[in-house]
Amino acid sequence: METTGTKRAIVLGWDGATFDVIRPLIARGRMPHTARLMAEGAFARLRSTIPAVTPVAWTTMITGVNPGKHGILDGHQLDPETGRIRFASAAMRRAPPLWSLINAHGGRTAVLNVPVTYPPEQVNGFLAPGMFTPPGAPDAIFPADMGAAFLARFGPLADSPPKYPDPLRYLESLLAGVQTRLEMVLWLMERGPWELLFAVFMEVDRVQHFFWQYRDPAHPRHRELGDAVDRVYEALDAALGRILTAVGPDAIVALASDHGAGPLHTGVFLNAWLMDQGLLHMTRDFEKTFSRPAAGGLGLLRRVLAKAVSAVAPRAAAAMKAGALACEQARVNNLLRSIIDWERTLAWSDGMGGGIYVNPPASEGPKGRTALCRRLSAGLQGLVDPRTEKAVIEAVHWREDIYHGSMVEAAPDLILTCAPGYQIYAPHEFLINAKAPSRELFLDHPWSGRHEEYGVFVLAGPGVGGGDADRCEMADVTPTLLTLLGIPLPEGLDGHALSRALADGGPPDSASDPAAVSGRQSPDMADGGPAPADPQLAPEDEEAMKAQLKSLGYM
Repeated sequence: METTGTKRAIVLGWDGATFDVIRPLIARGRMPHTARLMAEGAFARLRSTIPAVTPVAWTTMITGVNPGKHGILDGHQLDPETGRIRFASAAMRRAPPLWSLINAHGGRTAVLNVPVTYPPEQVNGFLAPGMFTPPGAPDAIFPADMGAAFLARFGPLADSPPKYPDPLRYLESLLAGVQTRLEMVLWLMERGPWELLFAVFMEVDRVQHFFWQYRDPAHPRHRELGDAVDRVYEALDAALGRILTAVGPDAIVALASDHGAGPLHTGVFLNAWLMDQGLLHMTRDFEKTFSRPAAGGLGLLRRVLAKAVSAVAPRAAAAMKAGALACEQARVNNLLRSIIDWERTLAWSDGMGGGIYVNPPASEGPKGRTALCRRLSAGLQGLVDPRTEKAVIEAVHWREDIYHGSMVEAAPDLILTCAPGYQIYAPHEFLINAKAPSRELFLDHPWSGRHEEYGVFVLAGPGVGGGDADRCEMADVTPTLLTLLGIPLPEGLDGHALSRALADGGPPDSASDPAAVSGRQSPDMADGGPAPADPQLAPEDEEAMKAQLKSLGYM
């Protein structure tokens, strides 16, 4: 990156990175570049959002405001006007991201692989979107001419390598993915100068979801795969070393993750509990309805496709297969809503974050909603796994207690935080995990690693203080970076510059505020008000996106 005489920053997002893995590796000398960055600068545990899911957390980080303002409330969320579950997209975001604030002050920015940045904005610089970008979407990169050069060099956009059934092959593809993303970052650095370069590596998140089980010495494949997670962290550290060499000493360098990671052993099918409590009613049998497409329709579709694809070119065959499977998946994803008895149902659950929605017509207004939410909260907090005699739900959050802004009422009425080792099992997962539908409350989960509350934030460079800043909030990242870059903070941010990470102390930070972002009130000038006129992706884009997320093992 060339020197321009102005302050510059490079932010490397390591999706899902945790100090729980980083610190032991540093102690063993296996992440020397990360160790150097921490020794020369400041670092803190970075508290994720509620829920701690990728689209919500990254959007909070890049906007500096809570989900009730920016409007990204889950990976796929309920449209209150249509009653349709739709994927999150940048068109739904109601607050400006970090790079737009820098652009407004004349700075050039490069953005690579940040989740929920499609459709791309017209930035002063470059933007290649990340997770939740439909595969093959035209004009996905801005500007088009630079995008054409990027695609010619690196091929089609992909936020991370596809998941392979063979874990050894999948691990190798993840390691190769780190190298590819590094080459993309270096390619962009050569085309600077940039006041901000923000790039996200997704491979740590993927390896933790699928390889955490092998860390257990008792696992039969521990000897060959027990260091899989560590190897991906080491690859990221080596990439960091290359980037530090290229960027030089006069730039601010940051590492950040959207959440942490830890073991997962049990899925909790929340809708089964709601049915058992008499709060969710169906017009048709749940297990029979879900078993037909899972066992018959999709299998038949695959057999038909197997005969058809041999008659067309490989690329066209892949597109046909992905599109057809996505159409079937989209139909099945809507099955739950299609069989709910809305006249009798009081509450239901959907989405990646496992939120609970109250059915307004059946809950009899605000008083009825309040009583129902109290009943739900008490029941869920008393839920115990009979196999372990431990509580399953750590906390039940009312949306108005953790969010503020114009989008609060679009959020689920209740958002749950599971106890360690548990994760809500969403309805669509029965199909995508090829699991027989069940009304059982506790289920095996195909992942062995889940998202945890604390990610990482590491800063070094001009204007950065030193040492352990303990913790900060997701919304504090943007104001901290803006302060270091000398850009005035806009009114209405929920986060604050982290004073313990700044050499001159800076303004007061939020680390000592126990309510953190959730309870912090501030002017709503960063709350963008009404969403764009048509925030929804085209149906074919949503179907293609579902196929892509399924190929990654994420849906």
